[in-house]
Amino acid sequence: MKRHAFKLVLSLPLLFASGGCDAGRRVYYASTHQIVRVPTGNMEPTIKPGDSAAVDLGYYSEHPVQRFDLVTFKLARENISPEMLGMDETTVYLKRVVGLGGETLEIKRGSVYIDGRALDEPFTAVPFFENEKFGPVKIPEGEYFLMGDNRPNSLDGRYWARPSLKKQQLLGKVVKIFPQ
Repeated sequence: MKRHAFKLVLSLPLLFASGGCDAGRRVYYASTHQIVRVPTGNMEPTIKPGDSAAVDLGYYSEHPVQRFDLVTFKLARENISPEMLGMDETTVYLKRVVGLGGETLEIKRGSVYIDGRALDEPFTAVPFFENEKFGPVKIPEGEYFLMGDNRPNSLDGRYWARPSLKKQQLLGKVVKIFPQ
């Protein structure tokens, strides 16, 4: 058994050095990261239903959480509102960090504002409805406001009973996406 694992590790650099193949990358990530399959379209167009994501579970023990990180997390009981049918404390979810602790976040006229300034999002997001309004909400220090990229179809911080998550609720950072 150990012999096979040793050969696999040695062969991976050769796959990458010669251009590799997607299968080789998937094997590498599967052996070093948690792989999660995304079942819904709440992260489209970034991640489509059926795509997989490699998650580095130890990332945030050594690095700070940054705006626009894709993260996996679990909700706490205090986040779950009665309207959130089917969402629970045991399921792992995936969203994007949009607001950081200490900031005031607001959505108005279909745009996200941080501390009164329109947020320039360097990724493609399905836009809000033109008349969407949320907040303003002050994000507590050490907490994060998360949203899906498919804004009209994402049950995210805008709808949670407590709109932000504590750092302990973040399980890891998405480091690679594998299309279906």
